[in-house]
Parts: sequence; structure tokens; C-alpha cells
Amino acid sequence: MFLKKLCRSNFFGNSRRSFSLVTKKAYNFTAQGLNKNNEIINVDLSSFIGQKYCCLLFYPLNYTFVCPTEIIEFNKHIKDFENKNVELLGISVDSVYSHLAWKNMPIEKGGIGNVEFTLVSDINKDISKNYNVLYDNSFALRGLFIIDKNGCVRHQTVNDLPIVEKFVQSTGKRDKKHSNQLPNR
Repeated sequence: MFLKKLCRSNFFGNSRRSFSLVTKKAYNFTAQGLNKNNEIINVDLSSFIGQKYCCLLFYPLNYTFVCPTEIIEFNKHIKDFENKNVELLGISVDSVYSHLAWKNMPIEKGGIGNVEFTLVSDINKDISKNYNVLYDNSFALRGLFIIDKNGCVRHQTVNDLPIVEKFVQSTGKRDKKHSNQLPNR
């Protein structure tokens, strides 16, 4: 149903811009974010260029069914990102105040706890729009972008919402079954 609606919608608009951003210069943005210490900060993507890789993790909305699972899973690997000199930024169209409330909500009630990476507020939807993940001018599709130290997009994945949910479920099952066989664990 969702995929049919997406295919019928004007998601891609009348624009001729390429959907793939791989090999292109990353869209720079400055936005409010909530850091690991729950402080509201200004996040400027260009401040990481020349210093480290960036991983932009777009997710639809705070308080949705799969988002806490996804955010918590990424947070479990935050040290791996740091050891590889990668800045992880979670991005949604929610406000920084919504991010703070979500972090303060107990995990067993749908919260995410005190995640150790910055959650960026794309409340005006410009970031999502420029990374081609904004759906129906309302929220971001799930997307993952890797940006190198030169500011070039090296990887892009954008997923339909139900597909990601199934992937997260299957990955969890695989991890439980084969956890001792996975590399880098």
C-alpha cells in the first residue's frame, strides 16, 4: 500500500535533479541539534569536512515503532564509529525539544535513552529535501549517507518504511543466531 502510494505520488516532483547523490558534493546544512550531553547546539556539516567522515542517519519521526530500535542499535556501535573517525548524526523533522523528550522517555515505554550521538532537528525540512528523502512534504524516509572527509557523498541508501522494519527484524534474528560468527564483534 505504502509503495503504491509512493509510486503514484509526486515524490520525485518535476525536478530533473538526480536522485543519487553518490560522487556529488554533500549538501551543507546548519541546524539545531541535541548532543550527547542533551545540550542544544548548532550543527554545521561543513565543520566536519577535512576532519572526519560523517554518517547521516535519516529517520521518519520520534516516537514511531521502528525508530527507537534503529537509533538504539546505532548507539550500541557508537565507539566503532568514533574509532573510525566517523561523526554519526541522526536527522528527523522533529524539534530539538521533541528529541530531548524522546531521550528522557524510558526505553521500555518507547524512548531511546541517552544516545551518545547528536540528533539534528530538520524542522524546516530543508535537509531532508536536499538529500532527496523527504516524503510527501511531511517526514523523511529512512536514509543513510556516508560523506567522506572531502565532503563527497560516498554511499547512499534510502528505504521504503516497511522494508526497513523487515530488515531490522531479520537482522536482530540473525544476530541472535550467529552473534559469535559475525566479524568485528
